[in-house]
Amino acid sequence: MESLGLSDLGDLPDLAARRPEPLPPVIIDDYRTLTAQAISDIARCYLGEHGVAHFIVQNPEDVGSKSHPMLDIAEQLSNALPLRFPVDHPMEGHPEAVSRFGPADGTLKIYDLETRDGLLGYREQAETSEQFDAHNDGLGYAGAVEAFMLYADSAPLWGGYTYFQNVVMLSLLLARRDPDAFGSLFLPDAITAVRPRGKGAIKVTTPALFL
Repeated sequence: MESLGLSDLGDLPDLAARRPEPLPPVIIDDYRTLTAQAISDIARCYLGEHGVAHFIVQNPEDVGSKSHPMLDIAEQLSNALPLRFPVDHPMEGHPEAVSRFGPADGTLKIYDLETRDGLLGYREQAETSEQFDAHNDGLGYAGAVEAFMLYADSAPLWGGYTYFQNVVMLSLLLARRDPDAFGSLFLPDAITAVRPRGKGAIKVTTPALFL
């Protein structure tokens, strides 16, 4: 709690009673050369109460040193945030993604694939822009994913809202309201997540929280 500026659970704001509201963005004039102020502002937002930072790049068309602007940004933030070792996603080189966006550039593209072999069946998260009610980034990486970034290569003129909650803050709120329920989040079978994808199917049983 000390890292969140809290001395005890009584200081915790009631996040569950708050209405969702847009976060003010950090404006990045040139993603290739982040200012010290921009780095500080992004880190402060991410490490703060909300656990997420919102930024807007003013020059997305300019060519950077990396294969994608997001990787340039991540490298410059790596001393302030846990973004030093990017993880390759197996869907980056998927034939459908390559046909739509060109060779893999180190980022996972999210698009809307209406059918798979003419049938509406299971789709990977990269193959649909529809809502995922519950999603675990890095589920198959055994907890190795510490942070992730979303970057809009093609942003909508309006809409496309994504809502985040800081699970650490919510968990502490649960600890104040219901200590027994909070304790159960540390049980080894607190979560069972299933991905039903044939040979690539995976079932993960894990605690929700761990130290």
